[in-house]
Amino acid sequence: MGLGISAIGRGRKRLVLSRPSAAALLERIEAFSTSLPAEPWHCLERISREDEKLLVHLHPAEEAVYMEPAAGGAIRCTAKTSSAGPGYHRYLVEFLEALGRSARIEWEWKDAEGEPGDETGYAEHRDFARLQREMLAWLRALAGQVSDEKFAADFDGCLAISMPMGCSLAGESRFAMTPLGFRDREWFRQATETPPEFAMPYGEEHFPWWGEGEDASFYRNTALALLWCECPWHRPADDREKALLRQIDRCLARAHSLDPKGDLPWAEWKEVLDLLGDSKGAGRLAARIPAGAPPASIGYRRRLMRRRLTGPWTVALAGSFYEELQDEGRTVCYWLGNRTVRGSSLSMTPKKGAKPSPIAPDDEDRAENVEIVPFEKGDVTGFAGLQKATEEGREPYWLLQGKVGTATEMAIVSVCFDDFRDRDWAISTFLSVEKDAKGSRG
Repeated sequence: MGLGISAIGRGRKRLVLSRPSAAALLERIEAFSTSLPAEPWHCLERISREDEKLLVHLHPAEEAVYMEPAAGGAIRCTAKTSSAGPGYHRYLVEFLEALGRSARIEWEWKDAEGEPGDETGYAEHRDFARLQREMLAWLRALAGQVSDEKFAADFDGCLAISMPMGCSLAGESRFAMTPLGFRDREWFRQATETPPEFAMPYGEEHFPWWGEGEDASFYRNTALALLWCECPWHRPADDREKALLRQIDRCLARAHSLDPKGDLPWAEWKEVLDLLGDSKGAGRLAARIPAGAPPASIGYRRRLMRRRLTGPWTVALAGSFYEELQDEGRTVCYWLGNRTVRGSSLSMTPKKGAKPSPIAPDDEDRAENVEIVPFEKGDVTGFAGLQKATEEGREPYWLLQGKVGTATEMAIVSVCFDDFRDRDWAISTFLSVEKDAKGSRG
């Protein structure tokens, strides 16, 4: 749940000509969106497609803006704004208006049921202070829900609040993760119990884009959101990762130029420059890190995360592992150093009336010099075999191959490593596989 906007767009008629089709409007939207001058904070990937939908990516702390065909040749625009905050909400309303002028699209601020399409009312009243109060009211209501003792008792794990899809931690004892860092339960309790007229600091602390413009705080928070949620904390594997690290550097540099005395994450900024191979820049930042300061700690991807395999399966791996889809998306591969994890999945239709049986090793699986690792979590069963492997053209290595599943779904996992001292890591990685009912990949 969150706040956002919904609008219907129709192309303007030109003299006797009919209105343009929805497909033509989407082409205009794509052309306008890709023609915008690049800003340091803009998403690296501006446009993507999802079936007939056009996704416009604007701010890295917010979900994409969805544009899709609607009845009568119109298009429907839907977007969430409460992850990034009131500044982004204002920006998006003005973005759509500029888009309308350029692409000759008339917007009607209504949702699919004909109700007002801007849940904050900002598209009508244009009072930014009022918009901030609306966002703060939403945050305080959310804080009241998650800090309630009954909610806390029913929930096990680290809450992900306003976080990107697929960003979740494994085995984390903290109460909640947000785009700007961890929050404890007491923070949410205080946010909801503080009278609204004194609660503005909670909005400023929670939303990456709280203010109206693009000031030092905006650039600092944008960089923090990228450091916490996106930064892989390893040397860039490709041009996109390199561009991400450079984007963080540019946002922090802009924040510093706008407020030279402002506090910034100096240790993490230095680490980003180290990863980019900028030793001179990293050396200049090193002087700003106070003596005795704790090591850099910002970043969820420094920690153990739930990484998605194909199908409805996830595995617990450090967020710093590199990731690559293989076999036309049928296999996902994670690697870091001499450790590699691969996963694929199958869906099955059991015979009618057949009773499901546990996935267990047979005599062939129990070959000599193979260590069997059993797996059982509720209705998910399986096993893995660990053995020394040989392959032409490379040194012998250790290979753990396993499968886990239910009557209808199966995950096939392999873990490779060179040093036998990584045996316990490989086994615990295999045993961390879980079936996620919320979604799938591939």
